[in-house]
Amino acid sequence: MSNEFEKNDDLLSEPSAERLKQLIEQVSGDKDAPEGLLELLKRMSEDPDLDALVRDNKEEAARKEAVANEYADNIHAFFEGKGWHYTALDSKGRVMLLGFKMRNSTVRLQIIVEEDAECIRFNIQLFTCLEEYRLAMSEYITGLNHPLRYGAFHIDKEDGEVTYRYSVSYKDLPFSADSFEGYIDACTVTTDRNYRELSRIANGKFSDEEKKDWFRKIKQFAIALSQ
Repeated sequence: MSNEFEKNDDLLSEPSAERLKQLIEQVSGDKDAPEGLLELLKRMSEDPDLDALVRDNKEEAARKEAVANEYADNIHAFFEGKGWHYTALDSKGRVMLLGFKMRNSTVRLQIIVEEDAECIRFNIQLFTCLEEYRLAMSEYITGLNHPLRYGAFHIDKEDGEVTYRYSVSYKDLPFSADSFEGYIDACTVTTDRNYRELSRIANGKFSDEEKKDWFRKIKQFAIALSQ
């Protein structure tokens, strides 16, 4: 499609009915417009509740933005009160990175305030699992995640990156410094407690018994595939 819509920034400030009218005119003359788009716009223009819907959506978006900014400010204040050094990775200060020196590793924790989902995400990147050991890592992580109360370990099937992730919703909830610190403790301690064993598997350091077990599993799998 053409870029006419992107160029008409002034359309965004006009009443929705008038904006739709102009969009319909533009799409009517655009031979590359997606099939069905013109009919959809025409149906939308006939909806008497469209203006109210647009207004409600704008108000909801403004509310989510304000709440996300407030949560980010509270998190910054929490870090500063603790004397913890952190780095804001985006212009709005909603993506933060900080490190913790633990018993088995140095944990690099990324905290993201998600405006649309109204949640806080805690992400920890551990290391990359060698390709030949990713099947073993996937099996190990499956068992490891089962009893975990907070978050879960993941392995990226494309690049083998092993991560720990946890998300908590803040919708309709005030910021709680105690709860927030508890989430950080749960994520960092869980990651560090399992770091050595995960690293061992990622680098293929198996015991003789584990090797025998994997030879047995691979043999069973090969037989099943050949049938």
